[in-house]
Amino acid sequence: MGSKLASPLVVATIRRWVNSPAQWSFDPHALSDMTAWNLTVEDVCESIGAAIDAGEQVKSTVVRDRPPFLKGQQAYEVKHPMLGMRFYFRLAIVDVGQPEEYPYLLAVHPDH
Repeated sequence: MGSKLASPLVVATIRRWVNSPAQWSFDPHALSDMTAWNLTVEDVCESIGAAIDAGEQVKSTVVRDRPPFLKGQQAYEVKHPMLGMRFYFRLAIVDVGQPEEYPYLLAVHPDH
């Protein structure tokens, strides 16, 4: 089954969160990828925001295995150029619509 596009409400929520990089949490694999590519959370947020502003697709998918606390929940995929190549970003919004809502970066790496 293929990914479908995220709703405009979800895209707006992600766009809002890229303005608050200090609020993001990270899967250890995403943090490792960021370190390997010498990326900051600000770099990641700026690229995701630029992708949304440019009209790039934000696809909706499901967390399969990791992290276990998000298994079965919605995740979102965005692709955008950065560092001279196209990067893939995968994120989830934890506790959507709740006061404790926050973005969680699952993956960031060159798109293969």
